[in-house]
Amino acid sequence: MSAASEVPPDWRTGYDFLRFPRQAFAWEYLRRKDSFREACETAKWRKRTDGGPLQVVCARSTMPTEACLFTVSADEDAGAATVFWDPDACPKVLRLLALPAQTKTQPFVLADTQLPTTLLLADDGLQHVLIRDGVRALQLCVRGENLLAPVTLTFDTGMPEPLFVYQVQMLACFHACRAGHGLPERYFPPDPPAARLTFVLRALDGWLGGATQREIATVLYGHERVERDWRDPKENLRDQVRHAITRGRTLMDHGYRAFLR
Repeated sequence: MSAASEVPPDWRTGYDFLRFPRQAFAWEYLRRKDSFREACETAKWRKRTDGGPLQVVCARSTMPTEACLFTVSADEDAGAATVFWDPDACPKVLRLLALPAQTKTQPFVLADTQLPTTLLLADDGLQHVLIRDGVRALQLCVRGENLLAPVTLTFDTGMPEPLFVYQVQMLACFHACRAGHGLPERYFPPDPPAARLTFVLRALDGWLGGATQREIATVLYGHERVERDWRDPKENLRDQVRHAITRGRTLMDHGYRAFLR
């Protein structure tokens, strides 16, 4: 496989993904896709600041592939990655309008954010903000005034109802963050099928790493189970491994998008 398609090492040891929220799984599957990794390597961007909780990134153009708007690197896992999703693909991206700071309301000062924060300045004039708290991440898409100065943020209540439900939830999360409570886990609950998604991810990494189906089965189910059932004419164990690999490839290719909703 090419260098662009390298995957995390030691897939045989398992991964501590069982408490990941859905968006974190979206990233873990997408970042294994070869064409996406190649696009990340050729993206043109520069960092304007270095140090402190606020980082400013200027992108000449956002990434035209997948549902990912921009990322610094596909090598970083969900616990460390800076990932901006396309607001059209992810209804949990909070859409806000920045107005000049008003004396009657407390202004929003991006540099005062206590959590690691990245401001992405795109050529289209939109300002994208990513606030990270471990594997939990809140993304804002802001129009209007420059966020490097104090502003007043407003929220549009006239959006369609399906989108409005997500937006209100993320607005409450943003309010908690501004109040100094971080990004509460209740807004980023662990995905119920997380154990299965982790299992499938391990099977996918084994396949990406060139392991045989029997080798993958041995890692996932154990040597004794494979010795006993691998040659069973019904091929139940083989089918389970094949299904896990196929499912993983589907999630990597396009299925991850479902985790953004």
